[in-house]
Amino acid sequence: MGPRRSPTAAVAYSGSPLPYSFSEERHHKSVSIVELGPDGAATVDRVRLDVGMNVRSITGRLDELVSDRSHTEAETAWVRATLTDTELPHQAMARLKRRFPAWSSCVIAPKVACSMSRRPAPGVTAATSRRSN
Repeated sequence: MGPRRSPTAAVAYSGSPLPYSFSEERHHKSVSIVELGPDGAATVDRVRLDVGMNVRSITGRLDELVSDRSHTEAETAWVRATLTDTELPHQAMARLKRRFPAWSSCVIAPKVACSMSRRPAPGVTAATSRRSN
């Protein structure tokens, strides 16, 4: 005969106490402390963890990312920077590293609109081109 389970018993996956992916950027890490009383009743307390470094994704032009005060929290986090400059800025990686010492990746994703009057790039049809206003 196996152990008896309460109808209110739950199973939880412990997960990782540290963020290991940028997909966990908005997750709040915690541990659950379970105490069993003499009658078998359980109480569960969830305790939020603030350990290790957080992960942050930031997007914008390089000049804005390295000067904008709204990114101050990212200075102590692992950073994934997406640069929207139309051309790769001079010493982009060095400038990111000065502001965000623990940056881990950089993506160059310029916001360039196509005009319907121009020939679309190979593989881009007129239906998928954006029109500049």
